[in-house]
Amino acid sequence: MSDNDYELEMHTSLLRPRMHSTSHSRDMATLGIISDPDVTTDFLHLKNEEGVDGDQHAKQIFNEMEKNSALMDNNPLAEQLRMDTLREMPQGLAIKRSVKIKLTNTVSRKSKSSPLSFGKRFKYRISIALKRLNLAFRDILSSCELWYSSLKSIEGHFGSGVVTYFKFLRWLFLMNLIVFVISLSFVVIPQQIQNKQMELNKTSTIGDLVKSIPDQVSSLFFPNQAENFPDNITSNKLSQFKIGNLFTGEGHLTDSFMYYGGYSVGTQEDLQTYSTPKAYFFTSLFAYLFTFIIISVRMARSYRKSFIETSGGLKHVYAHKVFCGWDFSIATEKAAKLKSEAIARELKDNLEEDLRAELLQSNCIHDIYVKFMRIIINALFLFVLTGTGVLVHFLLHRSLLSKLGNISGEVIRVVLNDESATEPGTGESMLLSVVVTTILIVIPKFFSWVVRFEEYRRPRTSLYVTMVRTFLLELVVVAILVVFWLQRDILLCWETSLGQEVYRLIMADFIVAVVAMTIAEFIRSRLNEWYPRIGAPGFDISRNTLNLIHNQTLFWVGFFFSPLLSFVMVVKMYLTFHIKKFGLLRNCEPSSRSWRATQTETLFFVFTFIALLCVLVAYGYIITRVYTSDCGLFSGSNYMYEKILEHAFQLQKGNDFWDFLMFLTKPGVVAGVLLTMCAGVYYLRAQSIAQMQMVKILRQMLYAEAKDKEYLLEKLSTVTGGRKSQIRRSQYKEN
Repeated sequence: MSDNDYELEMHTSLLRPRMHSTSHSRDMATLGIISDPDVTTDFLHLKNEEGVDGDQHAKQIFNEMEKNSALMDNNPLAEQLRMDTLREMPQGLAIKRSVKIKLTNTVSRKSKSSPLSFGKRFKYRISIALKRLNLAFRDILSSCELWYSSLKSIEGHFGSGVVTYFKFLRWLFLMNLIVFVISLSFVVIPQQIQNKQMELNKTSTIGDLVKSIPDQVSSLFFPNQAENFPDNITSNKLSQFKIGNLFTGEGHLTDSFMYYGGYSVGTQEDLQTYSTPKAYFFTSLFAYLFTFIIISVRMARSYRKSFIETSGGLKHVYAHKVFCGWDFSIATEKAAKLKSEAIARELKDNLEEDLRAELLQSNCIHDIYVKFMRIIINALFLFVLTGTGVLVHFLLHRSLLSKLGNISGEVIRVVLNDESATEPGTGESMLLSVVVTTILIVIPKFFSWVVRFEEYRRPRTSLYVTMVRTFLLELVVVAILVVFWLQRDILLCWETSLGQEVYRLIMADFIVAVVAMTIAEFIRSRLNEWYPRIGAPGFDISRNTLNLIHNQTLFWVGFFFSPLLSFVMVVKMYLTFHIKKFGLLRNCEPSSRSWRATQTETLFFVFTFIALLCVLVAYGYIITRVYTSDCGLFSGSNYMYEKILEHAFQLQKGNDFWDFLMFLTKPGVVAGVLLTMCAGVYYLRAQSIAQMQMVKILRQMLYAEAKDKEYLLEKLSTVTGGRKSQIRRSQYKEN
């Protein structure tokens, strides 16, 4: 490197020390921003001498900066360079403001005396116009966002922590809306068109009517054969629609397009024009892959923002909390007061955590007590998990026996025309769903209470432990539900039964967890006005968000067997948003504790991703290893994948590609693929750890380089100040 290049690097590093000095100086020299690399930059180190007022000192700095032609150009790069230079000066705001005004006036005066060329002026006008257009377009999009004003109102009253729940709800609502539009367009409407066409082409005779009696009886077990009913029987069944069917998903909805059993393959001519099995499979596949990709991207971005970019640790936590902890979206005096109390409480909690960490380092007896309590509580958690699973299995078994008894009564009522046979009541069908929903509301509160005995050092650790236990409890409930109906694959139309059970759980959750809980919060808020000791209800962000994840998991479990379940989820989430918003603004008070929205949001996305991954694995097992029933689009084969390959991919047994696919599904091949993936994950993990170590080394090098620069600047300031003192003394002696 030549002397000029070395001086150029030193000057540009002083002008903008936050950039990489070598590359930035070369780029600036290449672009012609710095024409004279020998220009001094001592104005960065000028100190206010005794006896010199602020205006004179600002003028002295301005005179030094004016000598640098790169700073006095009238272009955006020079303006940015001036701003960065002023920002890095160890001077007060008043002096910086005075220097900035002088620089702006001088540059404007020079630009008037030497105007820009037509090409540069046109380029700058175009760039400014594009930036303004971009800002205007962003403002329009932000104002057109779904529920924009509602979210701003919630954020203004309760801060940015509570609004994360409603933004997550809106995101799930839009995703389910897209899935509903796709399933309606490619599955439900084409099937309806095919059924209407079949009704127009169908001709019935008396002989056909007599021969169809066995099919009519068996269709009670296999609802997809309902189109073979005589008109008098189907009208008798379909006419008995009750309001309770909207909550149980049974009755009239059983044979509708709501469930898997209501879809039929159609004739060979229909398969040639529009293949419903192919559309059904590819629509479901697209919905699951679309959701999986979106959640994976959101989770990766949130994880990078929350953990990877802050992997080096947070420095100056208390200073950041004091100067940067305010939530500027707050719009009410009461919320501002609570926010200030929350910041003060968090500072106290952090100080308490640090003090507790120092006190507990040498207390061995207390460590043994804490470990013993955690073992006991974890054992209690496993006991509660097992008991919940046994209870859900018992209720499912009881519901199945009731359903079989009701089907027997329906056979008697239809065949023998005996109207004395009773049908299941709404309360009996909803018993399981209401009990499970109540369990998922009560037990997490028990987890929140018992976690305090484990004495975690940080409150957010207790929150994360409670959230993980609640999530595992919800997964166990869903897993028991799926496993129970997969073991009944020879009974009834188990695909429709599974879809109905999911439907009832979603409806029961809406009734109990949304409507009933909002009413309870309203009653408590009114009682709080008369008896303040009761306390106003608060909004539990973690519990409500986990409830959303549970509902979304239920939807993913039931969507393949209930395409119109997406419509139910869209309506439910729409109502949930407005009911929760009403209950929040009317009944709840802002929390006095702060909420770590970023890291907790990452945990929510991780839970959502794990739930979807488990559902996809379960469907892979269902398609390849579970016997199909005699209803729906993929009946007539042992396993569902056989019909999928036949209708969707036009493959028959004995085909080479068929044999290749069967080879890929063998246990040895699957185990080899899993081992290869594990090896790949291990390699990527090792590479990530190595990169983290390299980042740590580079951070230490940057710290050492900053120390060297600080030492050199201190020596340079000392030399410069001493030389000025000698000149001043010599001038004084001459006078």
